[in-house]
Amino acid sequence: MRVDLLYGAELVLIIAVPRAADRWQQVGIGREVADNFFRLRNGRSVLLQKVDNKGMVIEVATKALVNPKGNDNYRLEFSGEGPYPELGCLYLIVVEECTTKYRYFILMPGTKGYDEVDGFSNALPSLGRRGAKRKSMTTLTELERVWEGCWIRSGSEVAVL
Repeated sequence: MRVDLLYGAELVLIIAVPRAADRWQQVGIGREVADNFFRLRNGRSVLLQKVDNKGMVIEVATKALVNPKGNDNYRLEFSGEGPYPELGCLYLIVVEECTTKYRYFILMPGTKGYDEVDGFSNALPSLGRRGAKRKSMTTLTELERVWEGCWIRSGSEVAVL
């Protein structure tokens, strides 16, 4: 399976994922992010491609947007391993490859690129309701300007399916 090339104008969503016991992989995205980034309504699906730190797609899954009745707490489930970090927060970086197709990776505190993304995300306007963990949108080119070693464009083929 070939992976589409990324050119830099792609939208990027940066989410500071809150601690949620043992289910931090179920990421609350809110209505604004569901509408403006994923362009999804409840029950619709997206193709999520998890990439490793070389930019290679290592997992592909179709996930549905979940919205419990009576609130705007939309959620998507992403693949992630291990416990939530004791210090700091983890960042989920999602890059729109095309409509309903996204690449993503998770940055833990202490990993390459974390400090750059942390500072950049805090400088961007936040999406969603006040008091919620930070969600910001930018472009791939802008992300690469602050994080020179960003690997999201590096891979050109799927490593594992």
